Amino acid sequence: ADSDLNEVRIGFGTSFSARRDVRFHLYTPLNRADAHVFSIDTVDTLMRSFYNSSHPVRIIIHGWFNNATSLVIQGIKDAYLDAGDYNVIGVDWGVGAGESYFRAAQYTIAVGLVVADLINQLVRSNMTDVDRLYLVGHSLGAHIAGNAGHSLKTQQLQVIYGLDPASINFFQDEPDSRLSPDDAAYVEVIHTNTQLSGYPAPLGHVDFYMNYGRKQPGCKTDVCSHGRSTEYFIESLTKTTRGFWGVGCTDYNEIRQRSCYNIKQQALMGGEFRQKNVTAGVYTVETMSETPFAIVCASPLLREEDDKHEWHVAADENGNMRLVSYTMPYQLDGEKPRREFVPERDTRFLLYTLDNPEEPHEMRNGVLESVLTSPFNPNNPTRVIVHGWLGSQNSEINRLTRSALFFTGNYNVIFVDWNVGARDEFYPNSRELVYAVAAATSNMLDYLGRYFELNKHELVVVGHSLGAHVAGNIGKWQNGQIGTIIGLDPALPFFAGNAPDRIMASDAHYVEIIHTNGGVLGFMDPIGDADFYPNFGRIQPGCGADVGGSCAHARAVRFYVESVVSRHGFVGRQCESFQNIRDGRCVETGVTSRMGGEPANADGAPTGIFFLETASSFPFAIGC
Repeated sequence: ADSDLNEVRIGFGTSFSARRDVRFHLYTPLNRADAHVFSIDTVDTLMRSFYNSSHPVRIIIHGWFNNATSLVIQGIKDAYLDAGDYNVIGVDWGVGAGESYFRAAQYTIAVGLVVADLINQLVRSNMTDVDRLYLVGHSLGAHIAGNAGHSLKTQQLQVIYGLDPASINFFQDEPDSRLSPDDAAYVEVIHTNTQLSGYPAPLGHVDFYMNYGRKQPGCKTDVCSHGRSTEYFIESLTKTTRGFWGVGCTDYNEIRQRSCYNIKQQALMGGEFRQKNVTAGVYTVETMSETPFAIVCASPLLREEDDKHEWHVAADENGNMRLVSYTMPYQLDGEKPRREFVPERDTRFLLYTLDNPEEPHEMRNGVLESVLTSPFNPNNPTRVIVHGWLGSQNSEINRLTRSALFFTGNYNVIFVDWNVGARDEFYPNSRELVYAVAAATSNMLDYLGRYFELNKHELVVVGHSLGAHVAGNIGKWQNGQIGTIIGLDPALPFFAGNAPDRIMASDAHYVEIIHTNGGVLGFMDPIGDADFYPNFGRIQPGCGADVGGSCAHARAVRFYVESVVSRHGFVGRQCESFQNIRDGRCVETGVTSRMGGEPANADGAPTGIFFLETASSFPFAIGC
């Protein structure tokens, strides 16, 4: 049973066993630098270590792509041992945390169960009392702490500190798989990067939004802001700290509006839990831009920030998905009502030609006159463009692709605007519409075929992210008779590998996929006739840390647009296998193929796995 609970197998036959692979590192005042390392099956070795049952226990849990050497464990460990006599146990689940983010996120429940097992063993052996044992977790580690708390078979934990709990892969309405107030008698959350990596909504009894929780002073990257939660917590433990005093907010909306002024309600963030009468709720804390971060007498100041990220992603590849837009109200309850969306009515078809390159003619399903009076010219090639989640008529894929095509010639450019459904702040609702939007688009193509003799065998459909799956489903509705479909980094979240409504090779005579953020926001597996992996398809040069993947995900559009107008183009070199891509080493076969471009590749073009390198900025194509 333990093996079933603690082992997770995901893709490619790999496995991570929390029971086998998690290691615990014990530090005490007598062995600060030389940890006593043990596993869940060797807890009894603590009897022969420097563990002191008269000292309180602090368990620290790192997040993604970290291990026992991380600042989370080493920095917090040192702060505790500088402050007093503690048994500090670092939870090293680096074997699992070192895998792709979505895999690591799925391991949090299994690792939480192992941590709960450790706590149960310590309590049963009279090595500690549960009231004297606190958990501290950063990012994914915060959710592991929560999972450990609600998995305990002994009495309830006293305290959990969640340091900028991860957003990606965790639902507001699934408290059993994330940190929640039910996981301990007191759950405190420190938010520092809610615009991307960190969870935006309150998760604890007391939630501190440092500088309103988004971008931290002195930080130029999201990674820096995400990590600041650890630095703030470390400083809160030091004996010389000024203290991080939070000012109360009426509710979470005041955090979003940056307007908290309830100075009569204050609370001290972090430190050792001594606030017996702290008022539950939401607080904001102002900090300095460098250490020491704490301000002696803080007051909430409204800051005008350049929030480049309008959204953040919370998703996994098996369908446990949440994406939130900061331009829309955030729902804190478990209900996520779908916006009213009638595909035939709300899917707009905007036709652009050289005669009307900026002002589209709107064609409507069921309104034949809107089709018959359109400037559609069957003698010109037709390109159908589909945006993704949160997209609209103003999306980059519309503006840039249209301009590129008209630069090279005269086209019928039909932009599929399903903004009414795509703007749903709850991503799964939008994801469920791809088949219906495709059906409406297929009907419009049938109109054009009937009245303008549209040649569907020469038609090219291009879609980005969710739009790539819409494009694939258009092909399904057309029984695979479309000439070419190009999927620009097709969305991974909520599309399992065998999802019947994802884009696939059978959707057209030729299906081309351009992978730029594989394994995060986009598909990594080959799913077309020809799959192009620029820079091996995961991260893209010039995108910096790009924790959420939004930059790399958008690069697929930029690459495609440039391919249409580039003199050199993007030439992919065929690799022996997809394993070459995963290994980051293409064993070339000698076959080459052009990625994207005009005219687009069609049936008969080379198929397989292709690798190419790009520059880190425009122009991205490297001359050949």
